[in-house]
This record gives sequence, structure tokens and C-alpha cells, in this order.
Amino acid sequence: MHDIPSVLHMGHPLEARGIVDEIVIVPNLIRLDQYGVLTGYLREALGYEPGKDLLEFAYDFRQDNRIAAHKLAAAIEQWHVAAPITIIAHSMGCLIARYYVERLGGGARVERLLLIGGPHAGTPAAYVNLLKGPDLLPLGLLNQRLRDTIASFPSSYQILPTYACLTDREAAVDVWSDESWVSSERRPLIRDAREFRREFAAHSIVPAVCIFGYGVPTVTSAVVQRDPHGAFVTADFVASDSGDGTIPANSAVLTLAEIHPVHQHHGSLYNDNDVKMRLKIELTR
Repeated sequence: MHDIPSVLHMGHPLEARGIVDEIVIVPNLIRLDQYGVLTGYLREALGYEPGKDLLEFAYDFRQDNRIAAHKLAAAIEQWHVAAPITIIAHSMGCLIARYYVERLGGGARVERLLLIGGPHAGTPAAYVNLLKGPDLLPLGLLNQRLRDTIASFPSSYQILPTYACLTDREAAVDVWSDESWVSSERRPLIRDAREFRREFAAHSIVPAVCIFGYGVPTVTSAVVQRDPHGAFVTADFVASDSGDGTIPANSAVLTLAEIHPVHQHHGSLYNDNDVKMRLKIELTR
């Protein structure tokens, strides 16, 4: 097992106790269905029973993904279900599932991975959030504070793009080796994230299906602006329709894996009817 560096053992008062069922924006008026719709489909349409042959796993998205992978390993061990197991994962959960399979012995128990919108090669959106902030509120309200908060999450660095997609108008920029854009106190996080990425195999060691979205404007590259001293100041981001709004399609595909593209947004991939049909085929084959 991997020894998690002590720098990543940070106190967190919150604990993930269940998957997100729905997000209420305006009570009794506007809500967004989340993972509860998918688990509801598995129960009602395919007959799975929570605790018996269906295990829901929630994790703290702020932490080092290794921590979540170790907790996933423990949860499966305590589940006492017979192998083989199929794991369905979405977004960053795909990295957690792969880490469990590739690094923590999960390959002996897992028969198949169904990976939905996974940032296998990272995403420029992570760089956007760390450099500029997420722009979640109108007029940029609290954006600086949100950026500083996101910059404290180890996971934010673990999904940085691992492929060439940034330039400074003269040459390609490697966000992993050029640390000038990261404050000195955060550099241990990016260095450890670099090691985290090196722990993965070039492809999944068990059969995998990569389900990914396309046709939604997605940041796919950026031109970095530097000050006279060479430090990063900001970046002009370039978007195209070759992604799901968060993850570029090329990042969501693993070498040797089966692929299933769908015209859908990242946050709705797991609720898409076409995706549900693919899951049904995989789980009943």
C-alpha cells in the first residue's frame, strides 16, 4: 500500500456519509437530480439491493484521492461480497476506482470498470480554477476566496492536465515542472500530485468502458500571460465542443478501453438514458 505523505494529513471537520442525491437551488421550485437517479435506476430497473449486491461509496472530494481509494478498499473489504465486482465511477471517482484497482489490490476482485467522464489525462478546467477561480457567483463575488479555498485541496492538483495544452505564446508550458504559477506554500501539493499521476498504469489493468461526453463547449487549451519576471499572471482560455463542459473527450478515454461517446454535459452523463442503457448491457451481459 502507498504511504500517504504527512503533508496531506489535514484536519477536515466534514465527513462524506452518503452520495449526493439532489441539489436544491430554490426549495420546492428548482432542484438538480444527482447520483440518486442513477442508484434509483439500478435498484428499480435492474433489481439491485443496497448492501446486498449494490454498494454506494461517498468520498470527500477535497482530499488526496489516495485517501478515498484506501477508504474504498476498506468499504469493499467490509462488504463481504463475492467477486467479481463491477465498479461504476463518475468524474474524479474514476481515478479513485483505478487507484484501488491498480495500486491497492482491487484488480483481484474487480472484473470491469465503467468509467463515466473520467479525467484520466486531467482537465484544463482544474488549471482555470486554480489560476482564476471557479466564477460560481455572479459578478465574480467571492471568487478570490473560492480560488484560495480550492488551492488548498490536494485533489485540485491531481486532476491538472497531463498533456500539452498550455503555451505562453512562445513555447509549451508544463504546469508540473514550471511551478512559478503556484505559491510556495502550495508547491508540496503539486509535487505530490505529480507522484500520484506517476503511480497509474498507461491503461486500465482490468477491462474498462470509458463513457464520455461531447458537443458541449469545454476549455481545451490556454495561452498563459506572464509578468516581466516570468511569473504567471493570467491566461486566455480556448474552448471547443470536444468535451462535456468539464472534461475534454481525449482526456476521458483510456488506451485499450472500450468507448461510448454521448452528447451530454458532464454533470448529467450518469442520468443520460443512452448511458443507462449501456450500463444495463454491461451489468446483464
